[in-house]
Amino acid sequence: MLLLAEAEAGELSLRCEPVDIRLVVSEAIESAKPRAEAKSIELSQEMDGPVVVDGDRRRLAEIADNLVSNAVKYTPEGGRVVTRVQRDGDEARLEVSDTGIGIAAEELPHLFGRFYRTKAARDAAIPGSGLGLAITRALVASHRGVIDVNSEPGTGSTFRVRLPAVAN
Repeated sequence: MLLLAEAEAGELSLRCEPVDIRLVVSEAIESAKPRAEAKSIELSQEMDGPVVVDGDRRRLAEIADNLVSNAVKYTPEGGRVVTRVQRDGDEARLEVSDTGIGIAAEELPHLFGRFYRTKAARDAAIPGSGLGLAITRALVASHRGVIDVNSEPGTGSTFRVRLPAVAN
């Protein structure tokens, strides 16, 4: 909660340096592998390289960890999670797609709010506090970036983070 409050107030202290976002995302994928394997979820990655941002490596890792772990958490057994990292002009893009439970269109505007949990997550009794995406959005914003999502119930979700890239 303190991290979220600091980030939303613009008072979050970041230790910025050039960070290749591919490395941070690869670590998040590696960390999620045991949970994915336990559910027979295929984890794959597509990465251009290098994709460098000026950011706080630890906070960027929190963004990647949250998105990848959420994708695994909300994807049923035998599903698939694909993580993409690419540079597009002056933007670094991170995309995490899953074949999970998906999110209803009317819930999307509330998804990044504090303590918000979708009806599908509550109905499926998937544990969570409803803070992860609020924190993720605040951390993305603190890096001068944006996050959005496309989703369809029963099909899955794709979360996209766009951050300012720096010259390699």
